[in-house]
Amino acid sequence: AIYFYQLGLAHAGLGNVQSAIEYGKRAVEVNPIEDDAAEGPYAEIALAEIYTQTGHSDEAITILERILDIPAPLSANLLRIDPRWEPLREHPRFQALLKKHK
Repeated sequence: AIYFYQLGLAHAGLGNVQSAIEYGKRAVEVNPIEDDAAEGPYAEIALAEIYTQTGHSDEAITILERILDIPAPLSANLLRIDPRWEPLREHPRFQALLKKHK
């Protein structure tokens, strides 16, 4: 799964939106949270980042809402300060998510 989401992030950085999303989704399919609670969240977080980088804010926030409700290597505090999530900062759903998880 790590290879798929790394490819997805690379493609997002290059502006290859469709292939970035496809690689990100493939990473989640290969290693779903339901099968691997330790590593699965990383694929979903990467997909959320891919969605963020490619302008698909609602899709990214939907994933982040799920991730913050389970034990995962991401917190609302990290979302507040990490520049990767900057494109979401003004989105009302993102602001509500951060408010919910103080």
